[in-house]
Amino acid sequence: MATTSKKNSVIIESMEVQDEYHALICVWILRTLLNSDPAFKGFFQKKRGFMDSDLLEFLQLSDENESDLRVSEVRTAFRSMLSSYEKQISASTMLFINIGLMAGRINLTVMQQQILAMVVLKDRYNPLEKCIENLHTPSESHLYAGMANMMDVDVQSISKAMAGKAALRASGLVKLEENFGSGLDIGPMDGLYEALMAENANEQELLSHFLVPAKAATLAADDYPHVRDDLDLLQGILTASLKQQEKGVNILLYGTPGSGKTELARL
Repeated sequence: MATTSKKNSVIIESMEVQDEYHALICVWILRTLLNSDPAFKGFFQKKRGFMDSDLLEFLQLSDENESDLRVSEVRTAFRSMLSSYEKQISASTMLFINIGLMAGRINLTVMQQQILAMVVLKDRYNPLEKCIENLHTPSESHLYAGMANMMDVDVQSISKAMAGKAALRASGLVKLEENFGSGLDIGPMDGLYEALMAENANEQELLSHFLVPAKAATLAADDYPHVRDDLDLLQGILTASLKQQEKGVNILLYGTPGSGKTELARL
């Protein structure tokens, strides 16, 4: 496939999807290149040609006659490629299945799920990471604008999804960090890639990558008749806390060794 002009052409060597995430990553990269002048100039410059051989190979472009190409020709080719890759995106991959499982537990919005997928894949696909680095994002507003262009949404949607108190960041799944040379960057929780790329039968199996289930209690409420009133009060406090999703609710259990404190906590 090729996009041609009267004098030169941008040669697209193939449009083969290399793996199940290749088309999606190409879409993100192409949107970024088309909507960000810094990112575009970091990849292609008039009379100098393509500046990043890894990205060139990932997008499956040829560097033939690259120094004679015009910016308009490259942009035309990118728009054609973008349209083709958008039709090949698959949402039924292991990553999105697992993100869906996680979303049910911590109430991630659709926008937050898309951001999480991007962050996880960026951490493992070097062409996507380098493309984002070329955006040069010294502040959150610059970073969110770049993410909005990449995902083809308004920047307010990104800002809302990335708010400090919103589930995505409050849970620690993603974090903002300084990246020397390119400004503010976004990264995933340690171990997140391995957990979301693994085959998990259900939500509990996914969460087992991060949490160890507590042992079940061996005693029942009837085994604590001497603290019945305290237990009723405790259950009321915890029920209300769970319902209102309150944070920092602490209960102190005290007593002599062997009196059943640990079993009561499990109960």
